[in-house]
Amino acid sequence: MSKENRRESLSNLEEVCRRLVPRYWDDVMRALWMSIELVHQHGPERWGLRLAPGPEGIMLKVGMHEVLQLIHGKPLLFLIVDKNAVPAEVRSLPELVFSGDRDCYGNRGTEGYYPSNPGSEACDMPFERVKETYQTLLTSHATVIARAAKTRMNPTTPGTHSCHLVRFVAEVLGKSLSQPAYCDSSDRHSHATSVLSQKCVE
Repeated sequence: MSKENRRESLSNLEEVCRRLVPRYWDDVMRALWMSIELVHQHGPERWGLRLAPGPEGIMLKVGMHEVLQLIHGKPLLFLIVDKNAVPAEVRSLPELVFSGDRDCYGNRGTEGYYPSNPGSEACDMPFERVKETYQTLLTSHATVIARAAKTRMNPTTPGTHSCHLVRFVAEVLGKSLSQPAYCDSSDRHSHATSVLSQKCVE
């Protein structure tokens, strides 16, 4: 890929991401970076980051479960947490919406948002709360990620993973991020100074 095309790819990706995150950019991107670090720590060969062309936006998956999402037209961070590890003072915040006993199919009285991950719960977090609240929920988020990483990987994950997006997040924050173990060996570590390439699906 030429330097001009690399710049264009980076510019296009930033444009898409800026539409998803029109405000509180640094806070949301930092949260995404931390979640990518967590899924790689717990399941280096079982995660993927997808940028969907439709309203689904950005989805971070580990094992069978989506653990973070940024949705087109909704200024909030969709985060999966462990309900038993959510601090009481966070659960009482009126700006946050928790799924409670509702699962991902809308059923009530279930053991978790994902039936195969008992104790999991979804949290809708407005962007303006991310800086303060994401960090407070980090232990709860990591707990549910550790369990999700023990489930088998969704078979569609490798084919929809965006190496390009992982590199972009790393470059935005000036940090490093690893790629999933199933990526090409030359692609597995994304540095802040790396040159963008398209060896995986983007």
